[in-house]
Amino acid sequence: MSVHRSTQQPRSRRSPRRAAGFTLVEMMVALTAGAIAITSIYYVSAASSQHFQEQQLVANMQTAVRLAAERIRADFQRAGFLGSVNPRFNGEGAECAGDFVSSGAPNDYVQGFWLQDGAMTSLLDQQGTNEVQADEVRLVGNYATADEYVAEVLPASQLRIDVNNQAFRRSFGTSVLAADYKDAVLAVFGGGKDPDTAPVRIVRVRTSHGRILLAKLTAVSEGSGTGPILTLDTSNVNTDACFKTTEWVTVAPLMRIQYAVGSWQSASGSKFAGSTPLVGQQAGTVGSVTSQAPALIRREITFDAEKTPVDGTGNADATAQVVLEYLAEFNVDLFVDTRANDSLPPSVVRADDPAVDWTLDSNTNTNDADARNSNSMSTVGPQRIRSVQLRLSTRSPSEDARFTFVARGGSTAPLLRYELDPGVAGAARVRTIQTEIFLPNFSYKGRLNQ
Repeated sequence: MSVHRSTQQPRSRRSPRRAAGFTLVEMMVALTAGAIAITSIYYVSAASSQHFQEQQLVANMQTAVRLAAERIRADFQRAGFLGSVNPRFNGEGAECAGDFVSSGAPNDYVQGFWLQDGAMTSLLDQQGTNEVQADEVRLVGNYATADEYVAEVLPASQLRIDVNNQAFRRSFGTSVLAADYKDAVLAVFGGGKDPDTAPVRIVRVRTSHGRILLAKLTAVSEGSGTGPILTLDTSNVNTDACFKTTEWVTVAPLMRIQYAVGSWQSASGSKFAGSTPLVGQQAGTVGSVTSQAPALIRREITFDAEKTPVDGTGNADATAQVVLEYLAEFNVDLFVDTRANDSLPPSVVRADDPAVDWTLDSNTNTNDADARNSNSMSTVGPQRIRSVQLRLSTRSPSEDARFTFVARGGSTAPLLRYELDPGVAGAARVRTIQTEIFLPNFSYKGRLNQ
């Protein structure tokens, strides 16, 4: 008898299958580790981004101050070019008389270099705390062209420029049609304005006999195709002694350039808004302190009576240019030749050197034996100037709370940090350039005695 055996295996007892996913503990550990990793990455990336932005800011500041210094260098080295270093001292115009011959103003308007130490310091933010200084500089020279032009003397104090002269063709490029060059001549000699209503420049006329006339330009006309005609204001000029009709002379336009502190904002608060940019000081707020957002501004000013240099009145604001934003310091010092006369070897020293005996010769038109600063030397003896030392600084727009302010320790110490709000921790970053600029026109033309 056979026994049937079932092939079905007995069901074994198995553990319940684990559900897919993570346990709460695993989730907590993973979230904690992820949070730590993300936080670390965030802080590293944030620090790297902030460091990059700081370095970019510093690089931009460094570039800005270098470009500004090069612009200033170019203008300073052109001072006196085809113009006058010190017309009163050199006796220029003595035969011609006129408004620019007498001592003092307005003769000082046409000297090549004029400096007023500290005239703009009050316009800098927290100037006392930061021990900084801002000067005012005025330059006179031919900043419009590289030439002087041959002209014929006509009746009624007029000069007709010879359009066939090589210098004229080099500057203006044509002598075919009067209409082709009238606007260009007007721009060069009249500053781009109608001299009948807004004379902004003067001309320096040099005769074949060496006589010099400095006169205001009152009109520019086409001259019926024979050449541009310049009409001069010679109401106080002895024209008979200066030059004769039909005489040929050379003439050069002179511009008067001012470097001063102003605001790069307009009255409405925006950059160059409307038609009156760079007017006045536009106040802003840095912390609890009112800031003027000062900038170094270059503009052309007139040869007329002095006017407030930063209010825009009569100062040809259309010519104003921002040379350096967020100005921290603009300090100009002179190096002058102190020898008594030309027969002695040069003796060039810093103008404010207290160790120098400043007993100057009588030809400097001063009795001041203690003229120991750059301001005095630029006023009484500009013919002695040989070079200038420029210290130019810019700052960041705002303070960095992590960048601690440290007192400068004297105006001759390096300017490294700038305090905008003494009530708030931190300081603005600063970049400075210091350089010596030689004045070739002064070195070549300046005389120390008659």
